[in-house]
Amino acid sequence: MAVHAPDPPLTEPHVVTCVYVTGVAIEVSRHVVRFIGWTQLPNLGGEMDERRIVVRFAMPVNAAKQLLRDLNSMLNGRGR
Repeated sequence: MAVHAPDPPLTEPHVVTCVYVTGVAIEVSRHVVRFIGWTQLPNLGGEMDERRIVVRFAMPVNAAKQLLRDLNSMLNGRGR
C-alpha cells in the first residue's frame, strides 16, 4: 500500500473575500474545469432580474473530480 504525505497546511497571507453564490455555470475542457458563480438579484421597479457574476475560478479536471466525490459524500451524510 502506498504511503501518501499529508496535505500541506492551508495558509492565507492576504484575506480572501468569501462570496455567496446562488448559481454556477460550469465549462469543462480536456484539462480544466471553469466555474462562473453568480448571485440572483431581484428587479428593482421595472428593471429585469439580474444574475450578477461574483466569482470565476478554474481547477484541473482531477481536482474537480475529487470535489465531486467530496460533495457527494458530504451531502449524502457520509462526510464530516
